[in-house]
Amino acid sequence: GGVMIYFDRIEVVNFLIPSAVYDIVRNFTADYDKALIFNKVHHELNQFCSVHSLQEVYIGLFDQIDENLKLTLQEDLTSMAPGLIIQAVRVTKPNIPESIRRNYELMESEKTKLLISQQTQKVVEKEAETERIKAVIEAEKVAQVAEIKFEQKVMEKETEKKISQIEDGAFLARQKAKADAEFYTSQRAAEANKV
Repeated sequence: GGVMIYFDRIEVVNFLIPSAVYDIVRNFTADYDKALIFNKVHHELNQFCSVHSLQEVYIGLFDQIDENLKLTLQEDLTSMAPGLIIQAVRVTKPNIPESIRRNYELMESEKTKLLISQQTQKVVEKEAETERIKAVIEAEKVAQVAEIKFEQKVMEKETEKKISQIEDGAFLARQKAKADAEFYTSQRAAEANKV
């Protein structure tokens, strides 16, 4: 029911602590790494692949295979051959059937297009938001300028009104003085005619 996948290369870098060399070589021969490490790699990779989907092995969890394999091998070695240390594990990308690989590439391509589309949409939204903010700022500026101009006109009209009131008051005072003078003159002339 599953898909057969192949790993072209699996590299396991290990070293022996000097104090453990004699015991490990005596118990497992000079090819200790074949018995203790390389024979187990196949089994451990099978275990990993059997509990994960092809999607996880090929894409989702591929970046964790190296570390997972290293930790699993080291756990066994710590009890079976203390002093044998796994320094690093490197696993190549698995080979999968061509039709499935093409589907994954197509899916990745579509995901990339979707991400680009989403990013483009975010950029457009940000640009629209920036334009909206600029428009609001411009409208506020225009409103403030209009308010200032309106206040200036009101002040000009109030100043004109005060000037007009002062001029009217001066005109009335002159007219009253003229009328008073004429009244006074005519009253004096009337008194002089009486006498």
